Amino acid sequence: MKIQYVCSTNKQLSKTVENYFTEMHSENEFLSAGTKSKICRKEGTTILEM
Repeated sequence: MKIQYVCSTNKQLSKTVENYFTEMHSENEFLSAGTKSKICRKEGTTILEM
Protein backbone atom coordinates (compact mmCIF):
# COMPACT_ATOMS: atom_id res chain seq x y z
CA MET A 1 0.00 0.00 0.00
CA LYS A 2 1.22 3.53 -0.75
CA ILE A 3 0.58 6.26 1.80
CA GLN A 4 1.51 9.91 1.29
CA TYR A 5 1.84 12.54 4.01
CA VAL A 6 1.50 16.19 3.04
CA CYS A 7 2.47 19.44 4.77
CA SER A 8 3.36 22.89 3.51
CA THR A 9 7.10 22.48 2.91
CA ASN A 10 7.90 18.75 3.36
CA LYS A 11 10.79 19.70 5.58
CA GLN A 12 9.75 18.69 9.07
CA LEU A 13 6.34 17.18 9.76
CA SER A 14 5.54 15.06 6.71
CA LYS A 15 9.17 14.01 6.12
CA THR A 16 9.54 12.99 9.78
CA VAL A 17 6.31 10.97 9.63
CA GLU A 18 7.44 9.32 6.35
CA ASN A 19 10.76 8.27 7.90
CA TYR A 20 9.16 7.02 11.13
CA PHE A 21 6.53 4.85 9.47
CA THR A 22 8.98 3.53 6.86
CA GLU A 23 11.07 2.12 9.71
CA MET A 24 8.05 0.76 11.61
CA HIS A 25 6.06 -0.70 8.69
CA SER A 26 8.42 -1.61 5.86
CA GLU A 27 5.69 -3.63 4.11
CA ASN A 28 4.11 -0.34 2.95
CA GLU A 29 5.50 2.53 0.88
CA PHE A 30 5.40 5.89 2.62
CA LEU A 31 5.93 9.16 0.74
CA SER A 32 5.86 12.82 1.69
CA ALA A 33 5.41 16.09 -0.18
CA GLY A 34 4.90 19.80 0.37
CA THR A 35 2.19 22.09 -0.99
CA LYS A 36 4.17 25.37 -1.18
CA SER A 37 6.20 24.89 -4.35
CA LYS A 38 8.30 28.05 -3.95
CA ILE A 39 9.56 26.99 -0.52
CA CYS A 40 10.00 23.35 -1.58
CA ARG A 41 12.21 24.43 -4.50
CA LYS A 42 14.26 26.67 -2.20
CA GLU A 43 14.67 23.90 0.42
CA GLY A 44 15.17 21.12 -2.15
CA THR A 45 12.22 19.09 -0.86
CA THR A 46 9.54 17.15 -2.76
CA ILE A 47 6.65 19.20 -4.18
CA LEU A 48 3.13 17.72 -4.18
CA GLU A 49 2.19 16.89 -7.77
CA MET A 50 -1.50 17.60 -8.42
